[in-house]
Amino acid sequence: MSASDKTKEVAAYNDRALQRLAWAIEASQGQFSLIFAHCNYTYVQQQMTEGLRETCSVQIRDVVLKKSDSRLYSKIRQELGDQQPGVVMVFGLEAVDDIDSLLAATNRVREEFRKNFHFPLVLWINDQVQTKLLRVAPDLESWGTTREFQTPPDSLSYELIYTLSQKAKEILTNFPDSDPDKFLYELNRGIDDLSEFESAWQDLQHHNQEIEPELEASFYLMVGRNYYAKQQFEESLRYFHKSLDLWQRLTRCDWQGMVLFHIGLCPYGKPEPQNLVEQCVDSLAQISDQDLANRLITQFARVLQRLQRWADLETLAQRSLTLHSANGKSIELAKDYGFLAEVALDKLAWTEAKGLAEQALSILKTSLSPESTATSSKQKAKLDGIQSFDKAWYLLLLARAEKGLCKYQDSIKYLEIAKAETPAHYAPELYIMILASWRELYLEKGDYLAAFRVKQERISIEQQFGLRAFIGTGRLQPKRRRAKSQLPALEQPEMVADEIIASGRQQDINNLLERIGNTSCKLTVIHGPSGVGKSSLIYAGLVPILKQRAIGQRDVLPIAIRVYTDWVRQLGELLVNALRARGLSLSVEADSVTSILQQLQENGDRNLLTVLIFDQFEELFVAVPDIVDLNLLLEFLKTAIDYIPYTQVILSLREDYLHYLLKFQRSKKIDTINYILSQDILYYLGNFSQENSDNFIQHVTTKLHLYLENALINQLVNDLAGELGEVRPIELQIVGLQLQEEKIYKLVEYQAIGSKQKLLERFLAGVVKDCGYWNEREARLVLYLLTDENNTRPLKSRAELGSGLFDLGVGEIENLDLILEIFVNSGLVLLLPEFSTAHYQLVHDYLVPIIRQSTGALIITELEQERLARKEAERSKLRLEEAFFKSRFRASIV
Repeated sequence: MSASDKTKEVAAYNDRALQRLAWAIEASQGQFSLIFAHCNYTYVQQQMTEGLRETCSVQIRDVVLKKSDSRLYSKIRQELGDQQPGVVMVFGLEAVDDIDSLLAATNRVREEFRKNFHFPLVLWINDQVQTKLLRVAPDLESWGTTREFQTPPDSLSYELIYTLSQKAKEILTNFPDSDPDKFLYELNRGIDDLSEFESAWQDLQHHNQEIEPELEASFYLMVGRNYYAKQQFEESLRYFHKSLDLWQRLTRCDWQGMVLFHIGLCPYGKPEPQNLVEQCVDSLAQISDQDLANRLITQFARVLQRLQRWADLETLAQRSLTLHSANGKSIELAKDYGFLAEVALDKLAWTEAKGLAEQALSILKTSLSPESTATSSKQKAKLDGIQSFDKAWYLLLLARAEKGLCKYQDSIKYLEIAKAETPAHYAPELYIMILASWRELYLEKGDYLAAFRVKQERISIEQQFGLRAFIGTGRLQPKRRRAKSQLPALEQPEMVADEIIASGRQQDINNLLERIGNTSCKLTVIHGPSGVGKSSLIYAGLVPILKQRAIGQRDVLPIAIRVYTDWVRQLGELLVNALRARGLSLSVEADSVTSILQQLQENGDRNLLTVLIFDQFEELFVAVPDIVDLNLLLEFLKTAIDYIPYTQVILSLREDYLHYLLKFQRSKKIDTINYILSQDILYYLGNFSQENSDNFIQHVTTKLHLYLENALINQLVNDLAGELGEVRPIELQIVGLQLQEEKIYKLVEYQAIGSKQKLLERFLAGVVKDCGYWNEREARLVLYLLTDENNTRPLKSRAELGSGLFDLGVGEIENLDLILEIFVNSGLVLLLPEFSTAHYQLVHDYLVPIIRQSTGALIITELEQERLARKEAERSKLRLEEAFFKSRFRASIV
């Protein structure tokens, strides 16, 4: 059979499949039926959909899934409201990020479809989705019938070109609302399989197949981008200009603006008759959709800002300022002044920058007047979101200008307002910029503790939103998605942090979930070495998954507490907040042990499984040293475990404090627990294997487009594992953080430093630097005093450390408490609960030789030199005095 005959046969087959699909839809009116439309190619899917709209007498309602969607049933209900259309067709399943979870969730609630949807539901699927359906949602798959659609063999080349044009279309469609960093990353990465597309293009030309001009122009743009990624800029410009010529013939001003911007990004080329940035703005000004034009101009400006192309940014802002002044676009006009303020800040023109930022704020305020507000609630919501972001940005610019003018109090005032205007989940990058400016201010003022706290918050926010690969000694937080761009911020549900899954801890979570679901396992004790990641596992893994999962027929209510000063009040507040977050009211005030226990009982009656998690349980013995209060906690745990159904208790603590739990066992008050340290209750959390460490590094760096050489990763993992054969999570995070901060991506760069020891030294130096310039020597000495000549980690009280500093000739220092707090909160030093007064200890043995060999030796040398200098000064003084008296004596004799 010839290709032409095969094409005709496939077309006839698809026509028959289309007719059967239309008949099935019409026959199922008023009742639920599930139909899978199976097709592997987007353009064939679009052809069949258009044909179905012409063939089928029923009006079709489309539902398009987004990459972030996780619930199919909820998505359809949200789209439809109370409507019951003739048929619903769902597109985009193949693009969903977590398709397994979506299909599994759909499988669980499949009866809801039958009960509430009185219409046929058509799901478009490809081979990959069909395979996952059979594996993840077999019950759902068995409910449906499948209609297959095929692809003619001679259309494969066309499909490839069409796919490439769709990629170009996605760039233009997504660009106005995307992160500039993502645009630049994709531009510099190119397309891995471009040769396949070029072959398809040549094949189509060889067969003289007609190609739509839009596809041809898009193809040239994508080829040009690929040459740009290879830094072959002459070829890149050639294809960009071919694309531009076609778009000009098609009078597509939006595409002209996009291609002109790409041409302008090339570092060299033939001189243009007009500035490319000006041409870009002029093209966009001709678009009928001015909202789209304004958003494109704004994004072009942000890309130039990221690239620090200040001259181009100034040109673009000046050109668009003229445009927006003429058409009365106040919000866009304010943005123009904002970008000009950015340029002025780069020039250190503080007064000019201040004036421009104030002008932007003034114009934005005018746009909030009654006559300027949007008419519909949807428009108003969109406008509010834009204005909130823009206001925070202008306030940040104003704060930076005031700082440059040394007006620190005014700068702090503006930063406080900017932070309040910018919830982290709405605009994390802007929020992080605000924190960075705030930290700079605190450092200049000498408020080092406040600067350190802001730094810790910034690192945590970057981790939560996937903007940081390593966090050092901090505690992992749940993964968070940012709110929709240009819409008011709505808090997104917490998710398991990618770092937890990448490190192989998912199995630990599964094991803990199994224990929680076992009614005979009322108590679990998680234990492990310091720095192994117990708190991270709880807060970034276990708690988020418990919030979203039912165990048995019950929803789970996790309550995690880690601050034990006034633990009753703390636990009560956490319980209240957790219930209110679910829209549940309280029958009693949870402000006493009795009322909390009563609420736990009621939770069980409400079909809830409450999981009480006491993290860093060893801290309890510092915060609650009184035996009466400890007995109160013991009685509380006894009642919760023994007498309140559907309540689970998890204790998490360092393994060197397990002996504290023997107090509970000796009390013999908890009936269901005979041996609190038995294997039925204990759950050990250990170090990472070398394989898991390798996977972890690969995942967290690739996600951020930080491509470390495999040779570097292998060497790093081997160095971290050492003789132990395992990798300490905290050490991996510390060393990884230094690699990221110093942009070390190749083995030769790592070897040039020396070893992981050097990276650890630099980490220590960074923590010392956080203590402030004037405290650095004292901070290094404190670290030295927390070691001894036997390379061990002695326990020292504050008084002992103060005495040690005095013995070293430093004397009493005012900022010892500041230094200790920064050391403890950085994870470098432990605050221990074993004594009536606070004691401190270095967190790990491997830090001791590093401190003594480098930091300590250097400081002691300096002190010895100072001591010798003082001694020599005293000798010189004595010699001078002796010479003076001798001369006086001789004079008196004469």
